[in-house]
Amino acid sequence: MGEKSFEINGNSDEEILEYELQADNDAGTEDVIITEEVVAIVAGQTAISTDYVASMSSTVAGNIVESFGVKNPTKGVTVRTKDGKVILDLYVIVRYGAKISDVAWNIQENVKKEVENMTGAVVDSVNIHITGVDFSPKPKKKA
Repeated sequence: MGEKSFEINGNSDEEILEYELQADNDAGTEDVIITEEVVAIVAGQTAISTDYVASMSSTVAGNIVESFGVKNPTKGVTVRTKDGKVILDLYVIVRYGAKISDVAWNIQENVKKEVENMTGAVVDSVNIHITGVDFSPKPKKKA
């Protein structure tokens, strides 16, 4: 049975996370590379699906990109690596009426679990930055 080399590819000045995964491949070693952008997309989509999260907050550069009509799937997520572990910063806007500490805790738990399950990376920390509160009425669910 061969082994797969698994890594998360960061910026050139950052370290690369490497994991060895068992594969049902007798041909030898295969490399699987997951970029930080993929990790950011997984984290962002998981966060936005958490109850009482209205949206992800964007940076100035992200706002410029979105002004051209381009969707930014990594909006509000920063990914870093340190000592072989992933550090995530999520910038979130919560819905009015939510207990912010509970929402932040739920985001942390959901994102850590999902990123580790989908990528195999070890998540060191998920830092939540609440950047605003959405006062618009929550959309009603269709019956």
